[in-house]
Amino acid sequence: MKREKVMAMLDKHEEWLKSNGRKGKQAEFTGEEIKGLDFTGRKLDKIHFRCLSLIDVNFNGCSLKDAMFTHVELYDTCFRSANLELAIFISCTIKECSFNEASVKDLSLIHI
Repeated sequence: MKREKVMAMLDKHEEWLKSNGRKGKQAEFTGEEIKGLDFTGRKLDKIHFRCLSLIDVNFNGCSLKDAMFTHVELYDTCFRSANLELAIFISCTIKECSFNEASVKDLSLIHI
């Protein structure tokens, strides 16, 4: 997926969060590969990733509360200092990812 499209979707998602759903649009990424992008410090609560690959993506310091990762392949992805409270990972492949200093309170890892 092209960087410009991803960033535009994230901008609309953050607008959706700030306006409590009155503006913008909740981001849902499906069936694409997202590679080599830096989302450092972004507020991405309630974002959905489904049936895709996240490769060398930086979520350093992101807020990902209530985020949903379903059938996602995560490779060399950094969640350092990210807030993953209440996030759900369903049937995900997680390889060489960093979760150092991440908040993982009530994080769910489900393998189906």
